[in-house]
Amino acid sequence: MSNRRNDRWLCFYPSEVPTVMHTKFPATLMVFGVVSNEGHVMPPPFFPQNLKINATAYINVLKTVVKPWNDGICNGRLCAVT
Repeated sequence: MSNRRNDRWLCFYPSEVPTVMHTKFPATLMVFGVVSNEGHVMPPPFFPQNLKINATAYINVLKTVVKPWNDGICNGRLCAVT
């Protein structure tokens, strides 16, 4: 839901006001972000459009994406990932 009041412009020259297009169903993007306690940031994996994440899919991402990245970054040390 958008606030239409944020789209108002007060000016003396109507030609300077940009046109803002609104769509009823905007596109969505799902990104999974991971940061280690040492400040390392994992490149975000992008998921297919309209993908529904359940517990099985989430655990699969943790096993196949996050765990290998964490093992490479931490080099066998204990490294917290949030």
